[in-house]
Amino acid sequence: MSTSPIRSDIKKSLVKLLAVTAVLVGLISECFYQNDPGLVGVMAVVAAVLVFPVVILSSIDASRAIKKDMSTSKSTRVFGDILGIPQAIIGILLMAIGIAYPFIGIQNIVINFSSGRPIIFQVISTMIALMMLLVGYYYFREGLSFNKKKDIVNDDKY
Repeated sequence: MSTSPIRSDIKKSLVKLLAVTAVLVGLISECFYQNDPGLVGVMAVVAAVLVFPVVILSSIDASRAIKKDMSTSKSTRVFGDILGIPQAIIGILLMAIGIAYPFIGIQNIVINFSSGRPIIFQVISTMIALMMLLVGYYYFREGLSFNKKKDIVNDDKY
């Protein structure tokens, strides 16, 4: 029975994910035990705006570190795939914005153009929305491990 030691980059990313998750859980649980509504509001904002996105980014980092190492066990690879789910969700959200916003942006372009107002900001925001569609598609595929590169076999036996 051979077990492969966890690589240092995987270990670092998992320790970082565990630490940030512990901070998030601590903030959320402390919100339920505080009597001061102002402090609860501050902790909720810190948890939602700062700590939660860091947890998501840390899970994406850990997922990428695990997926990069091909010698890990099957359970570790499954754990890496599970950690990639938030990245896939972010990809879905970006694709939804990239699909929906051009309809609003084009309507704003037509309205502003007909009234003589500058349309450059609406054009730029519509182009950014289309880029969000592409980035969201990439995040979705990478989060669900669809971007795995196939091993190229060199057959020099001609």
